[in-house]
Amino acid sequence: MKKKLCVIGLAEVVCDAIGASLRTLIGEYADILCWCLEKSMDEQIPTDYDLYLATYPGSYAYAKKMLPNDCQILLAGRFVNPSNFERLLELPKNTSVLAVDNSLERANYLIWEIARFGVNHLDISPYYPDCPEPEKMAQSFAVGAGRKRNVPDWMEFINLGVKELTITTYARILQILDIPEEVLDSIVHTYMDSVFQMARRNNNTRTYLNSIINNIDEIIFGIDEHGGIFFKNNAAESLIASLGKTDGASLRFGDIFSELERPFAWYCENCDEEIITKINGLHYVLQIKPVSEPVGGNIGTLIIVKPVTRVQELENKVRRKLKGTGLTAKYTFANILGESPAIRQAVDTARRFAGTPLTVLLESESGTGKELFAQSIHQASACASGPFVAFNFSALPETLAESELFGYEEGAFTGARRGGKPGLFEQAHNGTIFLDELGSASLAVQARLLRVLEEREVRRIGGERVLPVSVRVIAATNEDLGAMIRNKQFRKDLFYRLCMCPLYIPPLRERTGDVLFLIRYFAETLHSRHLKFDSALEDFCNTYDWPGNVRELQNMVTYLCAVVPPNRVCTTADLPRYFHSASHASSAVEVKAPPFTAIYEEMVNNHTLDICRTLLAIFNEKTKGHSLGREHIFDMLKDHYPAITHPALRRHLDTLKYHGMLHSGSTKQGTDITPVGREFLAWIVQLRK
Repeated sequence: MKKKLCVIGLAEVVCDAIGASLRTLIGEYADILCWCLEKSMDEQIPTDYDLYLATYPGSYAYAKKMLPNDCQILLAGRFVNPSNFERLLELPKNTSVLAVDNSLERANYLIWEIARFGVNHLDISPYYPDCPEPEKMAQSFAVGAGRKRNVPDWMEFINLGVKELTITTYARILQILDIPEEVLDSIVHTYMDSVFQMARRNNNTRTYLNSIINNIDEIIFGIDEHGGIFFKNNAAESLIASLGKTDGASLRFGDIFSELERPFAWYCENCDEEIITKINGLHYVLQIKPVSEPVGGNIGTLIIVKPVTRVQELENKVRRKLKGTGLTAKYTFANILGESPAIRQAVDTARRFAGTPLTVLLESESGTGKELFAQSIHQASACASGPFVAFNFSALPETLAESELFGYEEGAFTGARRGGKPGLFEQAHNGTIFLDELGSASLAVQARLLRVLEEREVRRIGGERVLPVSVRVIAATNEDLGAMIRNKQFRKDLFYRLCMCPLYIPPLRERTGDVLFLIRYFAETLHSRHLKFDSALEDFCNTYDWPGNVRELQNMVTYLCAVVPPNRVCTTADLPRYFHSASHASSAVEVKAPPFTAIYEEMVNNHTLDICRTLLAIFNEKTKGHSLGREHIFDMLKDHYPAITHPALRRHLDTLKYHGMLHSGSTKQGTDITPVGREFLAWIVQLRK
């Protein structure tokens, strides 16, 4: 005759789960009843069962109270099945999680059980009835065993499943109900099958991942914290074999990458970019990436090794694909050469501008590298993955410039392409457009350009649709836009729209010490030559004005590499003929001061001439290397102009900077007077004599 077993629990889901498990394992020997207190609290519990199994202490106390003293009551031992921990293990380290149960004691016990299985990377707090409402956050998690109760709907609930009965509990049940001991062996086998099933699933996953990694062409190494190689894919095995290494189990980082100068730990901490090194006489590119998991933290370092030839092949493939569009930038700030404070300050300012989405206006002479700066700003900006579109206003007449910039619809004019054509602003969407030689733009094009900058939308010529565009604008000019505004040749509103971040690129004559540096660089990289100059030629290069700037310098280097035999010292006699003409002209003709009349009249009309002249005199007398703070300048002016205010001082300084008479250097250098400022100051003094 079958024995009778009654399961007493609080929640129906718990009773049903434990009852189903018992029926599967011992249903042949016992009839099982599930008594749920939430549903049957008001009913009389039957008293004729051979064993009462309480699922938690509360139901055990209830059974003791309601049943006769001679009834067999057993408190079940239960545990959380770790096979349901996958979601917990996926959570990042220190994630806040609520452990949900019926009481503080049981919630703390759940936390202990989770930690007992090695899940200790989370910040788990108890949550139970009457507990304060948790703070609402974007990422909120709660964990429980069996059911979600009293947990806000906006939290993600991680269900670990109903706690299962322990083997010890099953042994006591079999003993009390006189069920054969062989059944216990069957129960143990069932448990072991679940454990082996987890192991098989993990092994299948590991085999699957290994198959993927071994089919990757790149060479992959796993390095432990001591520099030992604990993993390598098939491509890495081939590399090791080519080195003649046989004992792969004991190989270390230095055995493979012996050309690297620093220890493995240094590269793990300081390597943000790819490293180029040699292995067995061939060049390779290394990517070093620390690897961590939520529970264990840093578990090693992954090194991906690519042959340089493979990288070059991929680069050439991409270049061929993008060549037709021409919408790529190839220069970065690393390509801007020079060691002078002037050029480094310009680069530092450009880097700061690159970190913003603001419009940049590059002001400089021809040949100073405006497009080099524009491409570098694009490459260092948030839109670096987008297109880089360059347009030169001086290259096309007004009508063609308008259609190129804004596009046109089919039939907009005679010869219009069938289907129309998108403009450069459309093509530069999510990228950067570089508007070069801005001073050559007509007033009509300037008006349309202003609207695009203000509204961030484009309408094609002949079209009615308005297309929104997200474009970073970089403009450049080698003309005096201030003078053009005064002469009604350039729109003032467009100037202020473009001049959010003005950047002055110094001409070569202001880059002290850079000329000879650039000569050596161009000779070695472009022509594989090492030019030697005598002292007279070096002095000439350092004092020459270089009106063509870097472009003129590069042309001179190309000429000398072509006409001067190797190993012969270059002299001034080797220079192209026009250099001699320029040299004689500069020594024979007195350089006239630029036309300052318009600026002079502007300052007189604005009642700023006297203060601006005083400011120029202060900066002209400043000791080289000594920085003047704005407060110091303010105190010096206060003696002569008692009514001066800080805002007025800023306006006067900005006026002088706008006209190119003052230049802001680095923080250490401060503001300094430019050659134009000195000429203007001398011109005023001469004018008033």
